[in-house]
Amino acid sequence: MTVGEISVLFPGQGAYFQGALTDVGGVFPGVGAILEQVDAVSERMLGARVSDRLVGPAAKSLDELLVETPDLLQLAIYTTSVAAFEALRARGARPRILLGHSFGEIAALVCAGAFSVSVGAEIVCHRSAALRSAGVDEGKMAALGAGPEIAERVLALVADPHTVVAVENHADQTVVSGPRASIEKVGAIAAAAGIGAQNLKSPYAFHSPVVSAAAAGFAERIRSAPRRALEVEVFSPILMRTYRDDDDLVAALADHLTRRVRFADAVRAVHELGVGVFVEAGALDALTTIARRVIGAQASFVPLLSRHTPIDAAFGELAAAGALETAASGTDALRRTLAPATDPAVFESFWRAHGARFIDQVRRELGAAVEIAATSPATPELAPVTPGLAPVTPGLAPVTPGLAPVTPGLVTATPELVTATDAVAGSVPANPSVSRHQILRDLRSFYADTLEYPVEVFDENTDLEAELGVDSVKQTELLGRVREQYGLPARPDEVKISEHNTLGRIADLIIAA
Repeated sequence: MTVGEISVLFPGQGAYFQGALTDVGGVFPGVGAILEQVDAVSERMLGARVSDRLVGPAAKSLDELLVETPDLLQLAIYTTSVAAFEALRARGARPRILLGHSFGEIAALVCAGAFSVSVGAEIVCHRSAALRSAGVDEGKMAALGAGPEIAERVLALVADPHTVVAVENHADQTVVSGPRASIEKVGAIAAAAGIGAQNLKSPYAFHSPVVSAAAAGFAERIRSAPRRALEVEVFSPILMRTYRDDDDLVAALADHLTRRVRFADAVRAVHELGVGVFVEAGALDALTTIARRVIGAQASFVPLLSRHTPIDAAFGELAAAGALETAASGTDALRRTLAPATDPAVFESFWRAHGARFIDQVRRELGAAVEIAATSPATPELAPVTPGLAPVTPGLAPVTPGLAPVTPGLVTATPELVTATDAVAGSVPANPSVSRHQILRDLRSFYADTLEYPVEVFDENTDLEAELGVDSVKQTELLGRVREQYGLPARPDEVKISEHNTLGRIADLIIAA
């Protein structure tokens, strides 16, 4: 595996969870700079700071943002992707090619250098404004558990030219988009035919004629957006080719609102270029899960931001796959200056917990020193700053015992990666030594494949019966298959299905066994 064989995937709708960047901004200085740039745009155009939705106690859920501030949700998805990519680059990744899924193309182009972070944020805001002004919010999107050919047959029965295939994800998942009433008919037909269908949490019927009225307004709003030459190749699953420097990106982005996304074909095309590692720069793991369904065990798939696993675990997988040029983190240069004898993993964990406080102190003391220096030719006041930092180094020593598990946690990344790439549709790898995070990832894929639901509808706390309508008989069958795959003993009488109705509880059952 070589470093040049990395493709970074940028997700679209639904790629959000509360506090997605909480553990990232304090470690990677570049992420903080990105948040500041986007906040400046967000406050000017939306009247609120997007960073408050991504870090800290003010973070809200996807459902809350979708109802209360859908425009801010779009900007949060964009910001998360750009910030995740910055962290990835800081860790030494040098991608061969970038690939955006639908709305994710904006973040992909920004990370490739075509637009600045601020301009990208403005484009996102203008996109939302154009959609809102056009009054095209009566649409809906749904994922069908079938390929595009079968989806087209279902749409033929609805006979609405405004209801179309929007996204081809893989052979068993196609997204359709159109007027709300027509999509509800699609759901009814799919149910009668035994095809799984799930409504998506999207504010508009993207990639359909429903939003065509917004395209012209969007193009006009971003006509003067300054662009630059691409520094990294970007493959478009809509154009089905890489972007060129002479492309009219304004026209392309506006046109994309109504055109079909052929994501499965795009993943295959990128893989044929020699890509062996697919990294998802964004919240959750929808795209890496889809890409795994398309490519199988021929590649490695690593989501960067998970609800339940720190980003360090993802970097551990990438390092094990040989996908990082250097093991240096965003804090490694600081470690070499302040505490060169300290283990890098220990220092990074320490800095993650306390770095923000030290940075704030340095800024305040340096600011005071600069004010004094401005009124006096002498600068002895700067001297106390260095001694003020000196205690940091010896202060690290007692931390070591408490942080010791960090390093072994990274070592286990290799078997986790093998398990993930060897997983096949409809089965759960029988490997009880993997982490809870990996077990949850495999359970999500298994339940999504078996029930023909999009993988993004499953999280650790999704109630299988109350939220997804999976009755106790089906749950018993699925739990039995999980038990067989993991080689667990027969289900004892005290294990009640009603008490193991979420993937989190099932994962705990596997671990306890």
